[in-house]
Amino acid sequence: PSSGCWDWTASTNTDGYGQFGMGANRMVKAHIVSHAIYNSHDPVTEDKPLVLHSCDRPICVQPTHLRAGTVADNYRDGIERGRMAVGERHPDAKLSNTDAAWIRQSTLSGVALAEMFGVCPSTISKIRLGKIWRHVP
Repeated sequence: PSSGCWDWTASTNTDGYGQFGMGANRMVKAHIVSHAIYNSHDPVTEDKPLVLHSCDRPICVQPTHLRAGTVADNYRDGIERGRMAVGERHPDAKLSNTDAAWIRQSTLSGVALAEMFGVCPSTISKIRLGKIWRHVP
């Protein structure tokens, strides 16, 4: 079909990506081969070394769901689509979303806030500069 996912029906790896053998002891991911065959206008390059899914389904090999991208693109996709634990959802988070929002609007010094919340002053600075906790207004 020209739309919808094309689910790989053969072997998959432990992460759920379709795979098949190519030569002696070499497994290749099916979505990467699909992208190379059908999307020659968007090649994998040194600048864009990954093949990313727009559907977020590792088993999909639909060429229109695939694009070349960077590690940063993949990370951004994961955050935007809720596939990554960020902010208070992260298991190591010491702050809540409410804390981060309060820190952003506070007029207290970074050192005072760091002591108050039990974090490093650099964490406070990064929150205020929007380098971390970007998802919090």
